[in-house]
Amino acid sequence: MTEKTLFVHAGGSKTGSSALQNFCENNASRLEAVGLAYEHRINIKSDYEINSGNGKILYKALSLATTTDNEIDSLVLSYFGSCNRAICSCEFFQYTDSMGWRKLLESSVRLGFKLKIIFYVRNVIPFLLSAYDQVIKRHGEWRLFDEWVLEAAWDHVNSLQVMSEELPKESLHVLNYDQEKKRLISSFLNFIGVNALFITDQVDHERQVNRSLTNQERNVLIGFNKVLGDTFSQQLSDFFVSKSPDLRAETVSYSKMTNQLLLDRYNNQVDWINNTFFENKPVVSILPLETISHNSHQERIINPLQNCIINEQVSDWTLEIMKKFRDGAEQRIQRKINTLYDAARNHSGNLYPGVPDDFDAVAYLLINKDVFYAEMDPVQHFINHGKAEGRAYKIVNNKRLCQHHLKCWIIRLNNFFIKYLANPFFLFSEQFKELIVNTIMINSTCLIDEKMKEFELPLKRLKILKNSSDLRCNKLLNILNNTAQNKAIDCYPGLPSDFDLLSYLIFNLDVLYSGADPIKHFINFGKAEGRIYKI
Repeated sequence: MTEKTLFVHAGGSKTGSSALQNFCENNASRLEAVGLAYEHRINIKSDYEINSGNGKILYKALSLATTTDNEIDSLVLSYFGSCNRAICSCEFFQYTDSMGWRKLLESSVRLGFKLKIIFYVRNVIPFLLSAYDQVIKRHGEWRLFDEWVLEAAWDHVNSLQVMSEELPKESLHVLNYDQEKKRLISSFLNFIGVNALFITDQVDHERQVNRSLTNQERNVLIGFNKVLGDTFSQQLSDFFVSKSPDLRAETVSYSKMTNQLLLDRYNNQVDWINNTFFENKPVVSILPLETISHNSHQERIINPLQNCIINEQVSDWTLEIMKKFRDGAEQRIQRKINTLYDAARNHSGNLYPGVPDDFDAVAYLLINKDVFYAEMDPVQHFINHGKAEGRAYKIVNNKRLCQHHLKCWIIRLNNFFIKYLANPFFLFSEQFKELIVNTIMINSTCLIDEKMKEFELPLKRLKILKNSSDLRCNKLLNILNNTAQNKAIDCYPGLPSDFDLLSYLIFNLDVLYSGADPIKHFINFGKAEGRIYKI
C-alpha cells in the first residue's frame, strides 16, 4: 500500500508557481488516476490566470494562533480526498513562521502521513528583476531598477532559514529555479514521483503565467505610474498580458554599480544556501545564468513592430477606461441628484418623533455636505447623529425661499437632468473629446524620462477626470447652498422684483457650472439675451 504523503509546494515567489498550479488544476483528473489528489481547486477560467493555488486555506490556518490541532488535522485530511497522496500548493507558504511549520509537522505525526516540501530558490538578480516588474504591474512603481533595488529584498533566503530550522532535512527538497525553469513541470512531477507516468505537452513547459514585461510595456507602465500612481497599473498590465500572453519578456538593464552592490549584499546568504542544501556546490548564485546588459535606461532597444502593437493597445485600453469614467460619473451625479429629489418628495420632519416640525430634509443635505455625499437618509442621520451634534437643519435669513419653493426647484432640477442630460451626459462631452484626441496622439515610447513632459497634460487630465464628478458635485452644491442662504436682490436697481436666483441657475445651467454670480450675469448678459429668471 502507498505510504500516505502530503506534497507541499511552498514557492518561492517569482519561480513559476502559477504555471505549476494551473497545470495541476487542468490535470487534476489525470493526477487522481495515478493516486494523487489536488483538492480545494480554484476552478481557473484560463490557462494564464494568476492564482494563489489550492493551499491558501491551509496557509491561513497555519498562520493563525487560534487554529486548533483538530481544525488543522481536519483541513489536512481534506486535501487527500480518496487518495493516499496529495498536493498542496501556495507560494504564500514561504511566509509561514516557525510555529506554522511546527503545527504542520505535528499534524503529520498525529495523522501518520509523510510530509515532503519543495521550494524553488531563484538566483538573486533574476529574482529582483522579476520582482521589479511585479511591483510595476501591481503597485504603481515608476523608479528605475537601480533606485528601486536599494530598498528591495531577496526573501527566499529568509524562508529557507525558517524551514531549515523547523523541518527535518529529509522533508525539505530545494531546487534552483534558474536551472529548472525550462523543465519546470517535469521537475515538479519528478518530485511527486509521477514524471514517468505523464506525457507532458511542450506547450505546458513553455506557457508563461504572470509573465514579466517587454521593454515597451515596461516603459508605458512606468509612464502611467509616474503620473497616476497605482490607480491603473494592475488594469493596464493585465490588459497587456491578456492581449499577448506568450510574448517573451525582456530583462531590464542595470548599472555596474548596482551589480557590485548586490554581490556585496548577498554573498554570505548565497553561500549559506549552497552549503546547506547543495553540498557546498555553487548552484545558487547572485548573477543570472545569462549575461545581462548594463546599458542605461534610455538605451533600451524597442522593437518597432511591438511598439506599434503596444501603442494601439494603449489607445484601446484608454478609451475603455474613459468610457467607464463617463458612465460612472453619470451614475454618481444622477444618484446624488436623486438623493435631493427623494428628500424633497418624501421627507417631512413632523412624521418622525423627536424631529423638529420645521425640519427641512433638502436643506439638511445642502448644509451638511458629508451626509449628502454619503447618500444617507437625512432624517435618520439627524436622529442618529445630527441632533446630538447640533447640526443646522433649515435655511434661515431668506424669507423668499420657503420649504415648498425649495422642494419645487429640486424636483424641477431632477426632471431637467432626466429629460436632457441622461444620454449623453453633456457635462463631460467636451472634456472627453479633448481627452480622446490627446490620448490617441500619445506615442507611448515617449512616456518616460525627458520626453514625459510632452504627455503630462493628457495623463493628468485622465487623473482629473477620475475625480471630476465629485468635484463638480461639490462645486454645484456650494453654489446652490450659497445662493439659497446668502443672496439678497433688493439692492440691485433694475433687477425684476420677481427675479429668482435659484430659478435663474436651474434654467441657465451654463451659469451654474461656470460658477458665475447669477445676479451679475443677468445684469451683464442675461437681461439682454432674454434669459428665463423665474419658475
